[in-house]
Parts: sequence; structure tokens; C-alpha cells
Amino acid sequence: MVDEVGYFWPALWLLGTNISSINWPNCGEIDVVENTGTNSFIAQSSIHYGGDGTATYKFFDGNAVTNFHTYTMDWTTNAMLFFVDGHLFESQTGTWGNPSGASPFPFNRPFFLLMNLAVGGNYVGNPSQANINANTVFPAEFLVDYVRVYNTTEPFRIAITQTSSNAIRITKPKGILTVSTDAPQGFESIPKERTFNLVPGLEAAPLILALTPGIAATIRITASPVNIGSGAAL
Repeated sequence: MVDEVGYFWPALWLLGTNISSINWPNCGEIDVVENTGTNSFIAQSSIHYGGDGTATYKFFDGNAVTNFHTYTMDWTTNAMLFFVDGHLFESQTGTWGNPSGASPFPFNRPFFLLMNLAVGGNYVGNPSQANINANTVFPAEFLVDYVRVYNTTEPFRIAITQTSSNAIRITKPKGILTVSTDAPQGFESIPKERTFNLVPGLEAAPLILALTPGIAATIRITASPVNIGSGAAL
């Protein structure tokens, strides 16, 4: 939300971390959202890489950037999708730079996030100091409720493989599942794959598999493991 009148330039944007070595625009720029204070009824999203890709979103029903909205960018290996309040209004699909790769340069490199409220500049027509002073109301506020960055995970799949008469291997997506052989002591973070040895003649403690939200399934391993087969899915 931007409480603004005049030559303001609020933006949420990203730059390539290699900007100091190859300069702009070679490093790449992604504008998740920006707006010119002279028109509070549109939001714009763009990418810059030596060429440009951009689109604008026009608010309706009297809405404007002066109200709170959700601005979203979905960034995959060969596409960038831009949304306002869940409405897709722009798709950039890998035609930048060298399109032969799955994620053409420069958008296959690390980026860093910036958030700022500028006054003047080329985006608002390079107004003179006199124009800024005459047509801009100070102070102004750039209000942000939250900024969230998500990373996609592998498809959820658990594979259980009996590797010998007294051992099983559990393979799972990394980072979204926890495993414990003793539930009262809490869950233990483990790597993507782990082998559990069974003690002959004894019943092992339950093996607790828990999704991050806390939905759990229990496997009880006995002294004589059942042949569950290679790669069985839970």
C-alpha cells in the first residue's frame, strides 16, 4: 500500500548478484511490482536483461495501489508469471537472452531483493526539482504487510526398500518430512535418505513419519521384517 500523491516511485524488485562485475542490465532485473505516483490505478511488472518484457495491471471498481494488495511472482526455470490479488496478468516465457537453455541467462543466477520508495527519476518522467516540489505531497508512506519467498519442493513420495534381512532404507523428499524412532523425544531432521538397522530378536520402536503440518503415519518394525518390496510407496 502506498499513500502517495505526486512523483513517487514505489517498487519491489530484484537484481542479479553479479551486478558489480557485469553491470546492469546484463545482470538482469525483475520488477515484481512498481507504480508511478502520478497514476495510482495501475501496477506494472517487468524484466530487463538488455531487452525488456513488461505489462501493466489496471485496478477496477475504484481500487488503487493506495489499498493493500497481494503482488506475486512465480519464477520457474523457463517462465515468470506475475499476479495481482491472484489474477495472472503477465507471462514471460523464456524468450530473453539465449532461449536455448532451460533457464536462459541472466535469470538462472542468484538475485537479491530490494524494496524502496523513490522520488522522481526516469520512471515518472524525470521531473525537475521545481515540479517535484510543486506537485508532490510529503510525507508519504510505503506500507508493507509481509514479503514471503517460497521454494518448490520435490513431489511428496516416500519409498521403503528392504536392503537386507535386518535393514530397511527410507527415501523421502528433502526438507518436508521428519523421521523419529522414538516419538516422545520429538522428531529428528534427517537427510533425503537413511538406512535403519533392525535388532534381531527384538521389536524395534515405532518409526514415526510426519509431514511438516503434523500429519503422522507410524510403521512398526518387527523382529522378522515383512518383505515390503523394492521402492514400495507409502
